[in-house]
Amino acid sequence: MIFDRISLVQSYIALKIVQLNDGPVKDILFNKTAYYGTKTIIRFKTLADFATFINENYPYQYFDPNCQCAVTSKDAIWTPLSFNLTLPNGKYASFVNNLRQEFESAQETKLNPMSVKACTSIFTKNAELFRLKGEYSCFGYVINQQQYVSPCEYVELITNKAYRYLVGTLYPTSRHPDLTEFQLLEQTTEETIASVPIPELIVTTTTTIAPITTTTTTQPPINFSPSPGPGSNYN
Repeated sequence: MIFDRISLVQSYIALKIVQLNDGPVKDILFNKTAYYGTKTIIRFKTLADFATFINENYPYQYFDPNCQCAVTSKDAIWTPLSFNLTLPNGKYASFVNNLRQEFESAQETKLNPMSVKACTSIFTKNAELFRLKGEYSCFGYVINQQQYVSPCEYVELITNKAYRYLVGTLYPTSRHPDLTEFQLLEQTTEETIASVPIPELIVTTTTTIAPITTTTTTQPPINFSPSPGPGSNYN
């Protein structure tokens, strides 16, 4: 849930800036992009509802970086599609992003410049998350003797720079005073192993046949002439 948490919280932070500058934010629509595709999520009526959803479903998780891969194949990236706003002058406005994954709306000029900047930052940060999701690598090197109590006694993580930046730099920024719920990451070693694709083993058998060699031996011709005996005369 690392990608979920980061993307949700950065959207919450941006929308809270909009609410503080321009008025109550409501009817917030999201989609989330995971391994199997993109799905549109039901609207959140208010920003408070959105915060409750994050607290209940995506609390901040603590984990041991030495033996737990915090990212799974179920992780998704959340992107706001639209939200509604009642401006200080009482006018009702809707703000949407376009297909270029940017914040762009015909009513953008009605927003405070700080609000526009905050909304734009959502898509900039999400672009970075999509890049990291395609680059990160984390898997455990496991020697299972079936004698250990703690997974850290026999798990060594192999990670790359993208993963370490994700969990070491970006993830800590997803803590927020409005989103106080937390939990320990419950991820067993078996789940970690299962998330790593194991290549199919192909066994190839090669049979070598020794060449057949024929050896021909040439012997001198046999002389069948009778040997001269006593009394023989060949003059």
